[in-house]
Amino acid sequence: MRKTLIIFTLNLLSLSLISCEEENCYTPPEPTVFEFVNAQGQNLIASGILTKAEIVIYEDLGNGNSLGINVQITKDNKALLENVGWYDGNKNYIVYIILDSLKTFNFTVRSSKIKNSCSGYKIDNVNFDNIDSIKKDGYYMLTIE
Repeated sequence: MRKTLIIFTLNLLSLSLISCEEENCYTPPEPTVFEFVNAQGQNLIASGILTKAEIVIYEDLGNGNSLGINVQITKDNKALLENVGWYDGNKNYIVYIILDSLKTFNFTVRSSKIKNSCSGYKIDNVNFDNIDSIKKDGYYMLTIE
């Protein structure tokens, strides 16, 4: 009886260790980062023309509802969007850039579940409307005119 209890305990411990490893395996989507530039390619955050408070982004929840997206300014003067791409499917966003005049544009993010032993999401595509955009290495350069 005691031997059976020890074997049962060891099996239970092994299963819990395996499941812990799987739970700790999560792959977040790549960060969504924007660099805002003018027509001459000058970074508007680095030049002080644009600040975090002047970048307002909402996720369109449908039915006239929206959710504010947190924006962090990185050390290299880019805007990092929080929690974008952490889902399976398409989501639409609207961006307000508050300068001398209000600039608005939209973007859509299509992301999907990662299909391997580790859970998580990956961003498949980002599509912009009403703004010139160039995909760079790890970020999108957006021209504000």
